[in-house]
Amino acid sequence: MKVVYGIVGAAALCVGFAGGIMAAPHLFPQPAAVPGPGWVDLSELPEELIGWHTSPTYLKSEIATFEMVKEKMAAADARPKRVLPEGVPEFPGGVLYMPPDGAHWPEITPLGDPDGTLAAAREGGWTVLNLWATWCAPCVKELPDMDAAVPLYAAQGVTLLALNADPGEKDTLEGNTALFERRGVTRLQPLTAKAEDIDAVLAAMGTSRTELSYPANMIFAPGGQPYAVFEGLRIDDEAGIWATDEMIAFFKALAESEG
Repeated sequence: MKVVYGIVGAAALCVGFAGGIMAAPHLFPQPAAVPGPGWVDLSELPEELIGWHTSPTYLKSEIATFEMVKEKMAAADARPKRVLPEGVPEFPGGVLYMPPDGAHWPEITPLGDPDGTLAAAREGGWTVLNLWATWCAPCVKELPDMDAAVPLYAAQGVTLLALNADPGEKDTLEGNTALFERRGVTRLQPLTAKAEDIDAVLAAMGTSRTELSYPANMIFAPGGQPYAVFEGLRIDDEAGIWATDEMIAFFKALAESEG
């Protein structure tokens, strides 16, 4: 028996929600296929989730979340784009945005950094700093790809670093080290922000615990000057982008430019 979720027409049973009308959900045994357009099979969901989809309150919450996400995405798209120097190719990893107001180099000493790699990167050339957390599936997925890119970027004068900054303060250096081992990550260091430094790290990236979106990346010009921000690998991407020839060519050209 299949359980299906149907959105019926306006003439059928509907419930009024603030800001509009949403058709009521119906769950019932369906011996054959999903009836047709507008119906979704929920049989694969846990029973608890199926039950939630019968609740107008739950659906109202889902609508509110969807609208909030749309607003945030629209605001993100409205950010000013980074204009690249002449001769630097288009960024192959998506859209480059200007750094948020107040962004700066994170003045912290993370765990897992016995040699002061983070501090040294500021005084070196260009740096790409990736913020991630273990609960972020795209973050974890792209780690091996980033790891492969480390020496390729270094050859162009660009340092690639991944800094775990879990706003929930659940991630640990030990856990991150074990994750790196499982994922075959050997070049990136498991840099882990201390709990008391989380807010400082997020502020340096121009975000906060309530506004962040992971994975987050910032490109710093020599001297630790914020240059641009971009999102990371999408979870539905089959191939990584970090170690591609296009990305290497981009950072090579950027490092050779005057920024």
